[in-house]
Order: sequence, then C-alpha cells, then structure tokens
Amino acid sequence: MDKQKEFLDQINTKQFTVQVLDISRRLVSHWQEEQLIEFYHGEGWRKFSITEVLWIDIIATLRAFGMSNGHIREVKTQLFKSGQPKMKVLEKAIFDVLIHQTPIYLAIDRQRNLQVLNDLEYINLLKEKEGVHLITLSMNKIVGDNFNQLFSTPKFNAMLGLSKQEQVLMEMVRNKQYTSLTIKKKNGALDRIEGTERMDTEKRIFELLRGGKFQDIVLKQENGKIVCVNRTIKQKL
Repeated sequence: MDKQKEFLDQINTKQFTVQVLDISRRLVSHWQEEQLIEFYHGEGWRKFSITEVLWIDIIATLRAFGMSNGHIREVKTQLFKSGQPKMKVLEKAIFDVLIHQTPIYLAIDRQRNLQVLNDLEYINLLKEKEGVHLITLSMNKIVGDNFNQLFSTPKFNAMLGLSKQEQVLMEMVRNKQYTSLTIKKKNGALDRIEGTERMDTEKRIFELLRGGKFQDIVLKQENGKIVCVNRTIKQKL
C-alpha cells in the first residue's frame, strides 16, 4: 500500500469515543450545530479519527483565545481544503509532525488568514512583519497533548536566528551539487554568492540557458566533442 494512503487511512479511521476528548457530549453537539464539526448520522456511539480529535482541540484552543465560532469556521475552511501532495492542509501538518518531527505552527492573523509554517518560516514571518498580531498554535503540542504515544520531540532547524542572507548562503554550502562557491561582498556586506556545478553533457545548450536567469556556462571540448559543462549560478543575497 502507498505509504501516504496508509498514513491517511490511519489518521482518518474513526476509532475514538468522546471520552478521549476534553469536552462534553453537549459541547460536541453544539459545535455540530455551529458547523465546526461534521454531523454524525451513524448508529451507536459516535467515534472520532485522529484528525478530528486534533481539530476539536484546535477549536477548543481558539475558543480559549476568544475567537468566535464564525471566525473558527473560516479557519476550518482553510485547514480542510485540499493542498499538496494530495492531502488536506491539516492532514499535511499532522504528517509533518508525526513522520518528519517538523515543528509546525498554525499562524492566524486578525483577518483569519491562516498560514501553516515550520519553525524557520515562522521566525522569518515575524522578522518580515515586525509587530504583526498573530494567534499561533503549535501543532506539535496539540499532537503531544492528545496522542503522546505517537509524539516525538520536534527537530528544530539549525538555521534559526540566521538572517535570510545567511540562510541562503548555508543552503548553498550544504547543497552537494556545487563543486565550488564564491562569496562576494559590497561595501563590507554580503552581496551575492556564486555556485559552480558540473552539468550533464547530454543536456542541450538551450536547455541550460533556460535553466537560470543569472548564470555563466563554460564548455570544454576534446576532439570536437563536449566533454565538460560547468555552470555558475549567481544568487543575489
């Protein structure tokens, strides 16, 4: 079975009763009426999936922050829309927390615009929009509070605290495709980085030319045949 499909089956199988929730059946019924959770039309006791349990915790947390039911419905629409790769946005967030141990945050602004961010993206958002008001929920804490047996300590990004220029620089340093890197400064500050890589000689020249906006391409020939193609990518910092 495809691993992604197997994962989605596991988190969307209804297997938990209301006892695992930190809310009453009466509140569950109320949130059904408010269209925050889906109505149950089956027989016997209602059961919930992992995804539903986590969503209900998100509802409770947003209510604790004072968000109205109407505004939570706006957040719900964004979390349950289809994203990539073939997962709903909330499913992808759960996948990243459980499978990759990625720190994941739900950041909601005053207009109820939702962003699902990893730790580095979240810090960069705060740097770019200094003073912005956000309600921020940690998906890792939500998962850990409800399913501690599935939870693993998140792996925080080693580039936290670096400037965007430094992050671009470190990403290129770690990229194994480059055989050499040249850092250029302007007025004492980082200006650009140039990375040279050896290209597949089977590629056509026009394909290489279309591959980047700022690049130098050097061809080496022996006996009239191209034996080496080096491309230098120029990245503004």
